[in-house]
Amino acid sequence: MNTTYFKDFLTIAECGSYEKAAEELYTTQSTLTKHIQKLEAELGTILFDRTSRSVRLNECGRLLLPYAQQTLQIEREYQMALSSYTRETQYTISIGSVTNIVAYRISDIFVKFQRKYPNYHLDVDGGSPYTVYQNLINGQYDFAFLRYTDKTDIRNIVTVPFTTDRLAIACSKSHPLASRTTVQMKELEKENILMFKEHTFMYDFINDACTASGFKPNISFSVHRTENLVELASHNMGICFLMKKPALTFDNPNISVIDLEPAYMCNVDLCYLKGKKLSTAAQNFITFTKQFKKSISD
Repeated sequence: MNTTYFKDFLTIAECGSYEKAAEELYTTQSTLTKHIQKLEAELGTILFDRTSRSVRLNECGRLLLPYAQQTLQIEREYQMALSSYTRETQYTISIGSVTNIVAYRISDIFVKFQRKYPNYHLDVDGGSPYTVYQNLINGQYDFAFLRYTDKTDIRNIVTVPFTTDRLAIACSKSHPLASRTTVQMKELEKENILMFKEHTFMYDFINDACTASGFKPNISFSVHRTENLVELASHNMGICFLMKKPALTFDNPNISVIDLEPAYMCNVDLCYLKGKKLSTAAQNFITFTKQFKKSISD
């Protein structure tokens, strides 16, 4: 049965005439007449008492009235539910992330999640930790994979633990420290330090670590990009501080990566704003990330 006929039926009953109902529905009287005739034929009964000036529901029409109203209401509710489902199943999840997604296996999450949920679109934006953090706070992202320390203000952020990393140094294979497996931070007081630019997460993290060990780093060179620091270190221009997991991904045979003691740790977690209403897609992403973390931890 065509539910459009129910809409026509209800409009005619409300307006009391085919002419007014046709105006209300932006159609013609002849079209309405055909629809009602088909509806009456399907039901096997007449629904209206007709006069030259008006139409009124008869007993059979009044009996149909609540069922027609209920049918159209159910149809509207279904269309709303379908629309909501479609939006969620084709939802775009915006994610900010530290740039080292391979080193932290964040890229594996993106690939595997996309395979499991092909209707979801992941809009991933890479950037420095401070930039990603600020964009998350400003509501630009649904989620962010943040690298942060115990000094980071996370009062307005929900963190889903993912992984940790530690500060290490990289130096030339010809450097006296190259054969060591660990180095005490205090031993680096007089070393030439190849440093990240100021006002970056790494600059602040390294500077805080040096200060905690009682000295200021002797900065001989500063650049923005990690690969430039590694290249300079490979030519024995000094040593550079790096996060260990990304450092191990650099394909440079002239570099040694050495652990620092004491260990200076940071977190790399999935984060989102407190109080944020999470869509089904977003909840699925959180669940998937937790499951992925468990799978690589087992």
